[in-house]
Amino acid sequence: MEPADILIRLTPIFNSPVAADVFKSLVLDPHVLEDVNDPEIFETIISACGNDPLAWNYAEIGLVANGFELTVDELRNEPLIALQGDLRQQVSALYQNVIRQNYLVSSLSEAVALALALRERRRLTESWDGLAKEISNNFAKGSFQSERWETALSVLYSSCPDPLALMSELSKFADKIPAIEYARLSGHILLSRPILDQDGVVRDLVNQIKPMPESDRIEILRWLDSAGFSEIASKLSIQPLFNMREEAFAEVFAKTLPVSVDPLNDTDLEIVLLTS
Repeated sequence: MEPADILIRLTPIFNSPVAADVFKSLVLDPHVLEDVNDPEIFETIISACGNDPLAWNYAEIGLVANGFELTVDELRNEPLIALQGDLRQQVSALYQNVIRQNYLVSSLSEAVALALALRERRRLTESWDGLAKEISNNFAKGSFQSERWETALSVLYSSCPDPLALMSELSKFADKIPAIEYARLSGHILLSRPILDQDGVVRDLVNQIKPMPESDRIEILRWLDSAGFSEIASKLSIQPLFNMREEAFAEVFAKTLPVSVDPLNDTDLEIVLLTS
């Protein structure tokens, strides 16, 4: 399927603004997009996720699209259940390959497996403490590349019992990796599920940005604008961390669509803008 087909298939399931929000989250990640582009897989996702937009998160999509016999609730509920036998060995081996051999995760299925390994780590240690150091070889320069981890961490964000604690641990990267990488990682994770509460997303983004050096914080606005989330970027820009007037934001950043435009009334324009 083409992106236009995905958007058209979403319109009978959700009302207009929500369909656009679900669509944006789906096209944000290339591994997720690869799976939903398959018509058969997309039908499976529709059957499993239904008309609840919150069910259209990367964890639920990845589990049902790739035949994992687990549910998000089972993974998230505490006390955390242990992974069984072969699956536990499989995800552990993948995790070791990623952190020791610099293996590149190349599919949503592998991203889910990597997320399961990180969740198993959380079960055993009962916290996220030390995760950032562990996946970056003690913050060694060049050892952590956000694009290699963003899909798995987005899956984990939707399938762990304490996502805010996870994000707090990941905020330790704020002054350890290039600003654009940290902005991309934070934004990708927090926007990986449909935005039903823009103010809540803005608050979460503020919390992730606070540890960044002040001069680097504008990178999150640049990333949001380039990824098609200009309205979120505009709301974020007037927070005390930036204190930009909306007019100033409009002068610096090109808005994707006017707020008054319903993207589902101009499908071709929306697709071009969101996937460019």
